Amino acid sequence: MDHFELISEYKPSGDQPEAIEALANGVNWGLREQTLLGVTGSGKTFTMASVIAKLNRPTLVLAHNKTLAAQLCSEFREFFPKNVVEYFISYYDYYQPEAYIAHTDTYIEKDASVNEEIDRLRHSATSSLFERRDVIIVASVSCLYGLGDPIDYKSMVISLRVGQERPVDEILKKLTEIRYERNDVDFSRNKFRVRGDTLEVYPAYWSGRAIRVEFFGDEIDRISEINAVSGMVERYVDHVAIYPASHYVASREKLQRAMLEIQKECDEQVVKFRAENKLIEAQRIAQRTAYDLEMMTEIGFCNGIENYSRVIQGRAPGSPPTTLLDYFPKDFLMFIDESHVTLPQCRAMYAGDRSRKDALVNYGFRLPSAYDNRPLNFKEFDEKINQVIEQALEDAHMTLDDMDAIGVTYGPGLVGALLVGVAEAKAIAYAKNLPLVGVHHIEGHISANYIENKDLEPPFLCLVVSGGHTHLVKVTDYGKYEILGKTRDDAAGEAFDKVARAIGLGYPGGPKVDKLSKEGNPNAIEFPKAKIGDCPYDFSFSGVKSAVLNYINHAQMTGEEINRADLAASFQKAVVDVLVEHSMWAVDEYGFDKFAIAGGVASNSALRMAMEGACRKKGIKFYHPSPIFCTDNAAMIGVAGKICLPRLQ
Repeated sequence: MDHFELISEYKPSGDQPEAIEALANGVNWGLREQTLLGVTGSGKTFTMASVIAKLNRPTLVLAHNKTLAAQLCSEFREFFPKNVVEYFISYYDYYQPEAYIAHTDTYIEKDASVNEEIDRLRHSATSSLFERRDVIIVASVSCLYGLGDPIDYKSMVISLRVGQERPVDEILKKLTEIRYERNDVDFSRNKFRVRGDTLEVYPAYWSGRAIRVEFFGDEIDRISEINAVSGMVERYVDHVAIYPASHYVASREKLQRAMLEIQKECDEQVVKFRAENKLIEAQRIAQRTAYDLEMMTEIGFCNGIENYSRVIQGRAPGSPPTTLLDYFPKDFLMFIDESHVTLPQCRAMYAGDRSRKDALVNYGFRLPSAYDNRPLNFKEFDEKINQVIEQALEDAHMTLDDMDAIGVTYGPGLVGALLVGVAEAKAIAYAKNLPLVGVHHIEGHISANYIENKDLEPPFLCLVVSGGHTHLVKVTDYGKYEILGKTRDDAAGEAFDKVARAIGLGYPGGPKVDKLSKEGNPNAIEFPKAKIGDCPYDFSFSGVKSAVLNYINHAQMTGEEINRADLAASFQKAVVDVLVEHSMWAVDEYGFDKFAIAGGVASNSALRMAMEGACRKKGIKFYHPSPIFCTDNAAMIGVAGKICLPRLQ
């Protein structure tokens, strides 16, 4: 099949139809990142499945542990019984990585127990990507670890057709090159056997089935799929492709070239150790490398061959390894499940691997090229993503390891959220032994962009929408900004809040921030006074107000019952139109080439997409933090630190 067919007794309901439509449209419009928020049990997996069926693209679903990945795989197989749903996780039941502890002079050899079934599933996943497009792969973060070169993997496939003339000995030689073993007694996965003019191969990616190829001389007379135990024929086929039994395969020519490079690197390392009077390390690396090269010469393989993967693939030192992501076509779609947990794992893997390799290289157990047998760092991972939809719990927090302080934002209209946020912020600040500081909500929301978009350098324009207040801000440096325009004048602000409450959007209003003074509340935090000067440009929600009032007037005149969903849609469209129009006017007026959004606006997918499209038309860069950063609690406790703290001290 070349398309996904979703089979389910469930139908999209509640917010799901809107979410499915918005996410699918966002992908088709070229948006790189989107976020699906929802509480546990709200049907996020079914929403993901519906988006996949709507878009018909090969899909990678990234989960943060094996159990969750298995659960998702099971659910997707129920939704797509006619398509291919694969499972890709680490294939070790037990894994002790190679390591050296210098202070006790203890070398720990790599020890691992490979789960054969999971290894088969990994091979099934990669081979499926080369054969069809209706493929969903549910993977753990282990998919970011180095895997063999997909070009070599595909180029070494053995293709057999009925009527083709190929000497049996040539096919047997090819099978051994792609890591199949001949065993005429124990016929199991990754093995082949020959009986007269009949060749039987048990592919690395099949379970319970094998391939039987019958010859007449050197001509292939018949190909069949058989039961691997009974030998009974299940069906006859005209063509079969046998994929390698290992992802780390390379042609003989490539291996010969790599062996010369490995020997050269070893000689350079020996010279370096001897110059530093590290004679034991010099003798150790020379001996270990010589053994590995001898094994590669004799059987084309050695234990730990993945440590030479960069040299074998011909990559430059320091270049990112090839991973499962490289096996996907360029237009693939990625879902990151529970991104608030998964993304921190993706960030942490590289550093842990690097620290272990340092000792192995410095003490002569591995060549420096072993550094490049590693997981992707977060920047490389981000660069390999085509388009991604992050799925997260609505009450989750982004982990901010680089914070110097815990911030509580304040500002007009934020008092209700503030009272909740202060208690949580106090607890986190106490647990992390960090100072608790007050940050004006504009500065707090802007800093979320700094944290997530490391390449966002001032100066730039930023639209901050929070609690019904909208500010256009010129950011001149970290922690320094100038408000160019704001809303919340009496008429427009009142209409904005009234309509918002009427349709259940829940924008907070209420008392001003000065009610939270020490005088009124002994336990309150003292906040610095906000300094907001005169604004040369005043946003106007008159267009929004008119659109909504026109709808209400029309309903009253015709006697129609006001449809809350239609009113919400009308209100949102009017807000989007006004904000985009005024933002692009400001871009032209002030001549900036970078535009960012922050605050509650970032969690509004319609506004995000419209703003990104408008920026693309003008040829300027567009930035926004993930919506997970824009929930109330995240805004209250997470967006103060290196950027805001110096200005407040």
